[in-house]
Amino acid sequence: MTMLDIARNFEAERNVDLKIIRRSSDLHKIAVLRQELMWTLRQVKIDGRPRYTYPQIAKFLRRDHTTIIHGVKAHEQRIAR
Repeated sequence: MTMLDIARNFEAERNVDLKIIRRSSDLHKIAVLRQELMWTLRQVKIDGRPRYTYPQIAKFLRRDHTTIIHGVKAHEQRIAR
């Protein structure tokens, strides 16, 4: 399953357009969805390791890899509550 396949499933489940998630939007609702997608992509494993690296996800979402690291951690904190 490719990142695009995962993202298409995500957009169908969340009823949000991938174009909106990839855009530079600071709206909280969009940022939270984007972070959830970042986390979802990191959860795909091969031999117990994440299939997609932070730089790969960053390129796909048109972000810096440090933004992906922050987004994954932010989502993990939200689901830990």
